[in-house]
Amino acid sequence: MKRARKTDREKLEACLEAALMVIADDDVALKDVTAKLQTNLGLGWTLMAALQWLTGKAAWREVEAIRDGGNIGQCAKELAQEVVRFAADVCKDVGASGGAEAALQRLRHARRGGSLH
Repeated sequence: MKRARKTDREKLEACLEAALMVIADDDVALKDVTAKLQTNLGLGWTLMAALQWLTGKAAWREVEAIRDGGNIGQCAKELAQEVVRFAADVCKDVGASGGAEAALQRLRHARRGGSLH
C-alpha cells in the first residue's frame, strides 16, 4: 500500500519539530532526530534535508499562512520565522557532505547564544 503524500504544512510541522528537538535538548542524538523525521515524513529525511526544505518557498508560504499569534504544532509563528531564517543561514554555511553534525552544533550554539529561543 502506498503512503499518502505529505502536505507542505505537514512537512513544515515535522521539519520545525526536528529543529526544535535540537534547539531544546543538548543531549538529543542525531539518530533520534532522523528517526522522528522518517516516522513523520518517510525514508530519506534527515536533519540536513529538513533544514534544506525549510529554506524553500513552500516552507515560507506555509509560515506566512499561519495567523499572527498562531502556532504550527507547538511552534509559534514568530519562532517558526526565526527557525526558517536560521535554516537558510545554516544551509548556506554548511556543506551537504557531513553537514548534519555541523548543523546540529550550529543549532545548539544558536540557542545557547540567544539567537533562537
